[in-house]
Order: sequence, then C-alpha cells, then structure tokens
Amino acid sequence: MSTEFAVVPEHDAENAEELMAAYGIECVPVAYFHWNGFRYTTLKDALAAAKRVPAGGSAVSA
Repeated sequence: MSTEFAVVPEHDAENAEELMAAYGIECVPVAYFHWNGFRYTTLKDALAAAKRVPAGGSAVSA
C-alpha cells in the first residue's frame, strides 16, 4: 500500500502576511502559566496542579 503526501513548500516571513490573509489565518498572542517546569493554558489548571503538591513542595521528585 502506497501513501502519497503533498509537498508543501516552505514559506518565509516575507510572504507570511499575504498567505495568512489569503487563507483567513490569524496570529494571536497566547498566555501560558508556568509552574514547576510545566506549562498550562489556563490559570485554573496551573492552580489545580500546584494545589496537589504540599505548600512549598515540588511535583518533581529528586
């Protein structure tokens, strides 16, 4: 069984805005919450992870 893949050319920053406009793609900033080496997209999730560990502790075992 053979699978064919379309070859997508690399696009440089020079025409990125043009391509984004043509395809209706938006670039938006994203806020991440970092705790103990992990990255969360919501404060709720970061807090939940932090609360599972004793105060001042670390989820990463030594």
